[in-house]
Amino acid sequence: MYKSRVNIKIYDSLTERLLYNETISIPSNKYHTISIINDQGKVDLIVVSDSVNRHYRKDNKTLKVIDAFNNMIDVVVDSGGMVVVDVVDQVNNFFIEAGSEVKRIVDRFGNTIDVIVDKAGVIIAIVFEELTGALEDLIVRIGDGVEKIVDEFGNDIDVVIDEFDNIIGWVINDIEDVENSDDTLIPKDIRFNQNNAQIRLIHLSENLPAINLTLTDKTKIFVDTKFKQKTNYTPISTNINDLQLRLNSNDQVLLTIPNINIQPGKSYTLYVIGLLGGTPPLEGVLTEDL
Repeated sequence: MYKSRVNIKIYDSLTERLLYNETISIPSNKYHTISIINDQGKVDLIVVSDSVNRHYRKDNKTLKVIDAFNNMIDVVVDSGGMVVVDVVDQVNNFFIEAGSEVKRIVDRFGNTIDVIVDKAGVIIAIVFEELTGALEDLIVRIGDGVEKIVDEFGNDIDVVIDEFDNIIGWVINDIEDVENSDDTLIPKDIRFNQNNAQIRLIHLSENLPAINLTLTDKTKIFVDTKFKQKTNYTPISTNINDLQLRLNSNDQVLLTIPNINIQPGKSYTLYVIGLLGGTPPLEGVLTEDL
């Protein structure tokens, strides 16, 4: 193990008197925490090697993250997204441990968010700069796990698993490709369970207020979709026969779309067209996307 010799001098901040002047040897390929103690009037040092074998670099950056207790914490990460400095409280309990990693997640609605994943594969914090809405509105939550699975094509992929063992998101490795892609952010071969299908909604009825797309039992698929808005895809069961359009304001049924034929592994778009109470009449047109 390579070692470096470091000269450390400590001065009294008031009198500028030199209190400590020693040259010590420390491993050169690790981070170190140096604590100053006063033992019966004598200043001494305790040097502890941290767990991450990475050098400080100029391209390290500080991220503001939110932990499970809604604390806003500054976390230092390197260019590869690894946390390089332990973040601890006053009694040395780890908030975020060095070696945890930043992962970019795309959830099943196509939303992207950066999270901190610890060494056990558990999401322990959410990067605040990436939030576009309220924390409680996120599908991916602190405490969810990140696991590696093999998809039907034999590819190793990292997925986000909720407390019920449902796949609710995917780890995206090539961030640039995601940011430059179209509205279907999840790669097609892992976007949804191939036993199911997926659907999106495009609202093109100019006099129709915000709508919800639901099942006949009022289960919501999309909510508060306004004129000219296009949702991201979401999984849908192949066992569904009817869909309903409802007013977002009072849940009134405006239109029932009966006898739909949903095939496994397919993507669909429901176009809402026409006029509410006018000509041409309000209509929902379901098409299969290529």
